[in-house]
Amino acid sequence: MSWRKEHIMNWLMEKEVPIKDNMLKRDLLAAVAEVKPRYDKHKLDVTAQERGHEILRLPPYHCELNPIEMVKNIQELIKLGYEKVTIENWQHYINHLKSIENNMWIADNLQDDIQAFVINVTESSSDDDPEYESSDN
Repeated sequence: MSWRKEHIMNWLMEKEVPIKDNMLKRDLLAAVAEVKPRYDKHKLDVTAQERGHEILRLPPYHCELNPIEMVKNIQELIKLGYEKVTIENWQHYINHLKSIENNMWIADNLQDDIQAFVINVTESSSDDDPEYESSDN
């Protein structure tokens, strides 16, 4: 609507829409309204299309057509879940965690107490050494 008549005429001619020189601005705008949807592209639509996706526009205020409306009750479920976490059961979770951590420290200390077990491999410990031959031979 804010375009000057000349600008509207130029836009229509670029789109090869037939117009007459004596057309009123309101008639030109009607012609624009007819063809504009073919040229009116949003960057998001173009980007999505380039990547093989399609933007699906949903009507507002129709929860049966808008999946986010079906998810809104999740907030209520989360609130109910938080209400079930009491000081007592939270303390139970903390105590359980401390017990697990304490058992890990005990296991770690047990590993530190293991004495080194060293096997020295020398040339004399081969199968050729008669001292190590088994009684079956």
